Amino acid sequence: MRLSCQKAFILVVASTMACHDTTAPPIVGSYILETINSQPLPANISAGGGDTVTVLSSSLTLDAAGMAQLSEHTRYVHPNRHPSEVTYTGGYSYRIVGSSIIFEYSPRCPPNMLCVAPPEGRFEGSKLVLSYGSTPGSRPPSVYRLALQLD
Repeated sequence: MRLSCQKAFILVVASTMACHDTTAPPIVGSYILETINSQPLPANISAGGGDTVTVLSSSLTLDAAGMAQLSEHTRYVHPNRHPSEVTYTGGYSYRIVGSSIIFEYSPRCPPNMLCVAPPEGRFEGSKLVLSYGSTPGSRPPSVYRLALQLD
């Protein structure tokens, strides 16, 4: 009986290893924004009534502990004001489900605050496509390219 349990254990381990996806996307690393809505940077994410919001650059870092940092440099142009540039940095936790990545704010959004939903993503080879909702007026999808894979 003991021998058949060992054989079963070896079979389970071998099956698990055989089913491992060797083409799985690189996860941990630094990603650089390439395009927004298929447009190279700088790219407008909002324009109307004289106001324009343009993304100049962005990077996303995913670490092995399941934490992410998204940094984005943006230019704002408003009528009757000087253009301004701001860099936003936000922290997230993340988890991988298949080829998708699910972000949550870290620290979490307080219960009494109205927070915009974090982005969602999917891996396409060494690229990561982030989406920001599907309602009209949502920010268009952003494509990040793996720039540095971390081990």
